[in-house]
Amino acid sequence: MKKLYVFCCITIIHFQVLTAQEISDQSTLTFDLSDITTVYIVNHHGEVQVEGSTSSTGRMSVDRTLQSSSVERLEALKDSIIIDTLQVGQKLYFFVRDKDLNFKIDPEGEPYYDRRWGWYEENKKDRIEVRHRFDLTVQLPPHIDLYAKTHRENLRVENMKGKVTAKNHQGSVTLTGLTSDVTAHTHHGDIALDFESHPQEKVDAATHHGDIRIEVQKGLSADVSMQSHHGELFTDQSYEIIPAIAMVEAKDDPSLKFKIKSGTNIRVGSGKIKMHLNTYHGNVYLSE
Repeated sequence: MKKLYVFCCITIIHFQVLTAQEISDQSTLTFDLSDITTVYIVNHHGEVQVEGSTSSTGRMSVDRTLQSSSVERLEALKDSIIIDTLQVGQKLYFFVRDKDLNFKIDPEGEPYYDRRWGWYEENKKDRIEVRHRFDLTVQLPPHIDLYAKTHRENLRVENMKGKVTAKNHQGSVTLTGLTSDVTAHTHHGDIALDFESHPQEKVDAATHHGDIRIEVQKGLSADVSMQSHHGELFTDQSYEIIPAIAMVEAKDDPSLKFKIKSGTNIRVGSGKIKMHLNTYHGNVYLSE
C-alpha cells in the first residue's frame, strides 16, 4: 500500500452545539500513472469530480471534513481517516481509510465498503466515533479507464475517453465528453450522459428516482431497451420498434421458466451497440 505525503491546512470549528467538534482541511496528492490502465476512486460521503487533462500524471485535490461528539476521539483518529491508495497489477484504487468502512475488493476487482455495523440507522451516531466527508477533484490522463463511486452527494466526470463506470446512491451522475462505453448507476438522482463520439459496444444507465438524459452525435446505431414504471421514452432519433431484447427468469411465476423482459425496445440505425436504460419514477431522453 503506497503512503501519501501531503500538506494540510487545518482549522477547528466549534458548532453551536458545544459537544460537537469539526476539523476541515485541504490537501493535494500527485501520483504516477505510467503503468496504470484503470483508476478506481471509491468515495463514500462527498462529491467526486474527475476531469481529463493533458498531463501524464494524476492529481487529486482533497477537501476533508471530520466531525465527532468527542474532541478527544477526533484528535486521536484524525490522522487515520484519510484518502489512501492501493495498486493491484495495473489497477490503482483510491479509497477512504476508515475502520468504520473496511475497504475491500472482490475477486472480479469490484471495490466496496464492508461496514462493520451494517447499513442500519439505529444507534448509528453512537457507533461511529468520527464522521467524515471527502470532496474530491481529480485530474487524470483522458485515455485511462475510470471507475468512480460515491454514496452521497453528486458525481461528475468530464472528458474521459476510456471506459467509464460511475456509481452513486444519493446524488446525480453527470458524464460529459464521452467517447467509449459507459455504466452509470444511481438510486436517488438523475443521470446525464453527453457523448462526444459514439460508444463502442454498450451503454448501461439505471436510476430509481430520476430521469436519464443521453445526448449523442449524428449517425447513432443502437438497440435501445428502456424500462420505466412511471415514465416514458422521448427521442428525436428515427427508429423502429423491435422485439424484446432480453428474457429474464420468471421467478414470480413458477409455471414459467422465462418471460419477455418488459419495456420499450427500439432500433436506431443498424443497431450496432446496446443501450440498456432503466428508471422507475423517471423518463428517458435520447437526443442529438
